[in-house]
Order: sequence, then structure tokens, then C-alpha cells
Amino acid sequence: HWYGPKPANTNHTNSPLTKFVKRALDFFLVFFILIALVIPVVTVVMAISQSNNPTWGIDIGIFSGFVINLNDIASIEAFGIRNPEFSGKGTVNIDTSNLFAWYLFLMISQISAVVAIYVTALLRNMVFSLLSNTAFNNQNPLRIKKIGIVIIAWNLLNPLLQYFGWGAVVNEISFNNTGLQLYPAFELNIIALLIGLMMLLLSGLLNEATKIKQEQELTI
Repeated sequence: HWYGPKPANTNHTNSPLTKFVKRALDFFLVFFILIALVIPVVTVVMAISQSNNPTWGIDIGIFSGFVINLNDIASIEAFGIRNPEFSGKGTVNIDTSNLFAWYLFLMISQISAVVAIYVTALLRNMVFSLLSNTAFNNQNPLRIKKIGIVIIAWNLLNPLLQYFGWGAVVNEISFNNTGLQLYPAFELNIIALLIGLMMLLLSGLLNEATKIKQEQELTI
């Protein structure tokens, strides 16, 4: 699919914006492919070569909930707030030698890279159809539908990985002070799910538009 679909005619669209988007998608596709190829090799080599070193480790981002209670931390005073307790959830960067955490980080990175490659390739093929004046074809609605399904599937799978995968890593982390605590958490991206649903709706609309265009061409 690298060069996209073959044009049905030679009446190409010369929109500078479309050409710019096509070049940008080319760049991102190459970038995501390089990430997908390089990260596993580097991670496995580092794990094999450094696992016997007692001081080895790697900085990774884990998803976790956290609570910081300044009342339980000595020598810290808070002003301007009634209750000096902070809580939230998000990506927390840690330096760890936990092989499970390392390979989980690799797996999530690989899934993200594969999703990005797949979606970018579909978008490139849609841009190729614009450049060749064949935007209203039977493939573009299917491509948009696939993008919507991938977005929805990934944003339903990711919270499970956050809670159960990173949760297992978080449960191994403890502090000798109750003022700081980490706990398993997840985050459901409602906006991304809505975008995925809108892509499915757009796919249906474009499919109807394609059928109308084909009927008009047959009538003419």
C-alpha cells in the first residue's frame, strides 16, 4: 500500500495543502516504522546485556494514580489551601530495573506504533485518492470505518493495560512514608471514543455520497 491506489484518471488535484498533507503523512509513516523496528531491538539488547548488572535501569513512563499528603511529610508546610492533600492520575516517570515493567512498556509502545502505522497508511491512501480525483470511491468509506474501529478498540484496550498492567508495577512500589502513595488507575478517553464514533458516522455518509455519485454517472 506504499504508493496508494492507482488513479482512475489523469486529472490530478494540484492543491498545495493536499500535497503538504501527503508529504507529512509520508514522514510520519517512515518515522513510526522506524520506531516499530528500532525499539524492540534496542530494548531486548539492553535487557540481555544489562540484566546481570545490579545498577542497571531505564526511565519509563507508567500510568498511576497518586496521593500526596503534606500533613504526613515532615518539614513541609502548605499555605493558601485548606487541606494540603493532592491527588490525581497520569503518567509517572520512574527509573526501574523491573523486567516486567520494561517489557510492558515495550509492548504498549509497539501496539501504539502499529496502530499509528496502520492509521497513517489508511490516511495516505485517502490523500492519494484526493490527488487523483477519485475521492468518491468504494474504498474511502471502508478506510474511514477501519480508522474509527481502530480508534475505539485502542481506547477501550488502553485502560485495561493501564489498570492491570501498570497496576501490577505500581503495586510493587512502596514508600516508608504515608505522605506519598501510588495506586493502580485508568483513564477512559471519552473524546477519542467520540472521534471514533464520528468516523463511523462519516464513513456511512461518505458511502451514501459515493452511491449517489455513481448513480449520477450511470444516469448521465
